[in-house]
Amino acid sequence: MPYRLQFKWAICTGLRRFEICALTIGDLDRSTISCGDGLVQLDLMRKGGRLRSIYVPSDLIDETRWYILMDRPKPKLGADDSVFLSSSGLPMRRGRLTRKFRELADRLGIKCTLHHLRHTFALQVLERLQRHELAGEWLNAIKVVQVLMGHSSIETTEIYLDAMEITSDAVVGALGYLYGASL
Repeated sequence: MPYRLQFKWAICTGLRRFEICALTIGDLDRSTISCGDGLVQLDLMRKGGRLRSIYVPSDLIDETRWYILMDRPKPKLGADDSVFLSSSGLPMRRGRLTRKFRELADRLGIKCTLHHLRHTFALQVLERLQRHELAGEWLNAIKVVQVLMGHSSIETTEIYLDAMEITSDAVVGALGYLYGASL
């Protein structure tokens, strides 16, 4: 159970492995700031030891609280505040989470890593925000993604623009046409 929920945290928030494994019950208890439209703001220690806000679907917070109440293993001494525990009651380690994801990907025959969920989050958010921009809604999509990803530099976030261009409908359509024409 904890793996599936941890994978949801990765795909729905863009958090890194160590950030997911470091989630605490205290973090969830402080998540009382509602951003409206079903989002909750959490302030977490991110990469580089910086405190940054993330925005989590309230349903994911509720599902995580349900997991803590019903399915979470009994914590060992000192692990009381950790959200995700191994079956032995110790805090989940990122290596274990990575191995489980790798095992599932291999079983499905998919070549990907857990970090790809973070990339998927970024690309999906960017694509949807760019659609709003094209429809005339003013926002800075790349800046929003930078904040959501916790990047300190916009240049790091701009890497996702390259991937965005490759996965655009025009590129996918062109490659699909080439595939169909080669039959």
